[in-house]
Amino acid sequence: MRVVLFLFALVALTACGSRPGGLRDTSVQMNAMVGIPAARLAGHWQEVAAIGRQPGGTWAINVDGTGGLIVDGPDGIGQGRLSETGKLTLSTFAAPLFLLWIDVDNRTAVLGTPSGAPAIVLDRRAALPADRANAVRDILDWNGYDLGQLR
Repeated sequence: MRVVLFLFALVALTACGSRPGGLRDTSVQMNAMVGIPAARLAGHWQEVAAIGRQPGGTWAINVDGTGGLIVDGPDGIGQGRLSETGKLTLSTFAAPLFLLWIDVDNRTAVLGTPSGAPAIVLDRRAALPADRANAVRDILDWNGYDLGQLR
């Protein structure tokens, strides 16, 4: 009987930690930053880490006079907009990206999608310092991402 209870508990715990699709637990509500002006994303970024895609490449983000974005990145040149609710719609992505986090000094940003693919970590430099790397991991974990998939 103890063996049966142990196996039942093990199966239950395994199910709690599962991430449908392998990248993100979609039962976890995604939390985007609200009220962030698009100008905070302007400038050059390095794609330093990702989930669901190979990281790398540079992003050049320009903001036009109406708050629209022009993004030149690894996925091509696209236009888009960052909404007040933190959704970043870009013509180069099929689904909106959510701005999950940007640090107070605009040095590191984390983008993700409710489906889980992709999650993208951008930084102004090619390497993240330990404090911001830890913050990125916390943000991705909080939003249900499988940190084992982080590259």
